[in-house]
Amino acid sequence: MKLHRRFSITVEKIRGYDLHLTARAYALPGEYDGLRARIPMFLEEDVVVAEVSQVSDEKLLITCFSRKNVRKDLVEEKVKEVLAFNEDLSKYHEVIKSDPVLKLVASELRGMRMRGASSLWNAVLISICQQNASFKQGWGMYRNLVYNMGLKVFLEHGENLAIAPTPSMVLEQGLDKLKEQKLGYRAHYVLEAAKVF
Repeated sequence: MKLHRRFSITVEKIRGYDLHLTARAYALPGEYDGLRARIPMFLEEDVVVAEVSQVSDEKLLITCFSRKNVRKDLVEEKVKEVLAFNEDLSKYHEVIKSDPVLKLVASELRGMRMRGASSLWNAVLISICQQNASFKQGWGMYRNLVYNMGLKVFLEHGENLAIAPTPSMVLEQGLDKLKEQKLGYRAHYVLEAAKVF
């Protein structure tokens, strides 16, 4: 599926925010290339990819790719939710700067925010994959779901991206395909979750 550039908007970020620390955390290949974060999402019943880059110390550029026009405010709001570039953690950093363990967060990871899921469904998939598994195992299961069962999109400028399967895609492909992704007992939970979405 090819997505075309629809618009670009510039947004202000909170002082001290680090796009690169935030974007590379929990990013699958294609979601962050060292310069740009790509956030796949479904808005207005369409596949949308927001590509985010830093244009100055205070501003980020959000470029929207989709098959049809989508509202700018919806894209901006979703990107804020996922990348948390307007979240002020200064009071938190002040509290933890003297903690023997957390002080590294206040200094070396100060501009980082925890990357959010782009949808409730995506959060459910990640949480099921992480149940009773090491981080590496859980993330591997999620990656398998995305690459083997998800949607492949191509951005107008040549970048490729895999997007997590929708609930309907999971239902269409079924339990056997889920089991092939090395989910173990979690395959049943993913299938049941897809039924209620």
